[in-house]
Amino acid sequence: MVHKIVYPLLVFIICILVAFIMYLNGRDNPNDFYYLQLSGESSHWKLTDYQIEITPDNMSSGNGKLYFKSKNGNYTTQYYAFKMRAIINNEETSLHGQIVSGPEDFKTGVNVGSYKGPTLITKSGDPITLKDVDEIYAVIQWEEKGNGKTREETISLYSKSEQ
Repeated sequence: MVHKIVYPLLVFIICILVAFIMYLNGRDNPNDFYYLQLSGESSHWKLTDYQIEITPDNMSSGNGKLYFKSKNGNYTTQYYAFKMRAIINNEETSLHGQIVSGPEDFKTGVNVGSYKGPTLITKSGDPITLKDVDEIYAVIQWEEKGNGKTREETISLYSKSEQ
């Protein structure tokens, strides 16, 4: 008599558990971890292997190499400023930057440094995701060799519209 009640109850519980597990697997779980390795060029500059990692708790960016594009591959400047910028939910944000005053030789490229800190937060209080990022670009300002004039160029690295 016990078997007539226990076995159907056991089969019913197992069916409920299987259905619950299938439901959880079928849900659209967003990827909360993003890694980008970006490279790009402008008229005078080339940036390679710039890395951005976004998690719900932390964000890091940097470790790229910046090269001056010259015919002989050699260039020295007395000043340059590197700024990594992003447009996130239609607002411009600074991701990372580096300013160097004094002679800097770009013959073998210059490491642009890195930043690690808390992740950026949206207006609604949620951590940003890649869906929130509209554009990522670098801005380089430098003092021209010889005449001391300051120039500026932008390197486009990521655009949501191109993805």
